[in-house]
Amino acid sequence: MFESISQFLQICFTGPVWPASVLICLLLAYCVLIFVGLADGDFEVSDADGEGIAGLADSAGSLGAASIRWINLDTIPVFIWMSVFGFCWWLLSLLLWEGFDSDRYQPLLLTSVILASRNFVLAVMMTKFLTLPMRSWFERSTAFRTDQIVGQVCEIETGEATAEFGRARFKTDGAPLLLNVRTTGETLVKGQLAEIIDFDPTARVYTVQSHEAGQ
Repeated sequence: MFESISQFLQICFTGPVWPASVLICLLLAYCVLIFVGLADGDFEVSDADGEGIAGLADSAGSLGAASIRWINLDTIPVFIWMSVFGFCWWLLSLLLWEGFDSDRYQPLLLTSVILASRNFVLAVMMTKFLTLPMRSWFERSTAFRTDQIVGQVCEIETGEATAEFGRARFKTDGAPLLLNVRTTGETLVKGQLAEIIDFDPTARVYTVQSHEAGQ
């Protein structure tokens, strides 16, 4: 398919393929930074897991939270999810351009944007199904959470926690747990302490209230 490395690189940065190629380059650069950080002892692995992903959906409310759950980002660490997505987006873009699109379209800006958007959507769907088996790798025991967390105090992680959406950080002896939480109706702000009063095993969501209210 490719006569030389230079031809391959040229195609990687042509038309609808180049956005995915840029993402791959950024992910590779981040990998290098992670390894350098670990070697220097300045990088915490838990930070690479993207624990604050719920904050991205904070302003989008329940719709954003539902979207994050649908694509498995509520459980899969962000960097791992992005790595799978980046590879899928890049591979789909490359194969579709070489095998189908390049014979029908010119690599103009508008055409490239439309085709890249199509590939983006396909890659998200592909990533959802590829990461689905990974959920069990990162989900923690529900028994542990129910037995040891209900009745304890956590700290609100997202900008605010409401009856529709929220995320909280629960300190452990190791890396902190990030919990999906809902309040009983009040609004709790980022950094506020909250008492965990219930757990819904079906939705995997904890009910919390202001720590002061429980005293």
